[in-house]
Amino acid sequence: IDENGEKFGEEKEFETSARAPRNLYVDGVTNCRDLGGWKDVDGRKVKQGMLYRTARFNENETDTPIVTKAGIKTLTEELGVKTELDLRRTDNNETGGITVSPLGDTVQYVSVPMMTGGDYLIINKDNLADVFKVFESADNYPIAFHCSIGTDRTGVVAFLINAMLGVEKTSLYYDYLFSGYGNIGGTRSFTTIDKYLKEIKKAGGDTIAENAYNYLVNCGVPS
Repeated sequence: IDENGEKFGEEKEFETSARAPRNLYVDGVTNCRDLGGWKDVDGRKVKQGMLYRTARFNENETDTPIVTKAGIKTLTEELGVKTELDLRRTDNNETGGITVSPLGDTVQYVSVPMMTGGDYLIINKDNLADVFKVFESADNYPIAFHCSIGTDRTGVVAFLINAMLGVEKTSLYYDYLFSGYGNIGGTRSFTTIDKYLKEIKKAGGDTIAENAYNYLVNCGVPS
């Protein structure tokens, strides 16, 4: 409707899809989406509104925020995020030395550094127990977890969660590759998920869900 109250054209309605992925616009932050919504092998859906995978909220190596006030409002008021789980490294000051969340004092900040450089399921075996400890407490939810661009370290954690929940194999690929729609500074290949599936299979089990569960238990995550 224009300033004179006149209609520009025909009025229409539409309904958004309930299917995953639930991509999110968070002002100042790229590569944000709900980890839930994917169907498992029995046709059930992973609950939405619990875990959000994103890119960083502050610049690497500095405490300068990337997320804007509008973005903070989306994350805290609309999505209700209670915990920020930062997977960036601290040994090289990738986190910028922050000890509190850029989202404000209503959000607890947890830093669990994960290593970079490929073979993420192998080089981070010693870190995953600490990562998954954050997911243990219901009081921490909803949780926004991220690394730098939200693709590799974030992606491997997202893979393990959905794999353990029995998400269909094709959807595990889709969730990882959807990062290509974000500003990630490059491309990613489906072969990464091939490697992840091969690695967790070594832990044993008859299904992908059992493979992921056994892999995590072998990493020290309490059963």
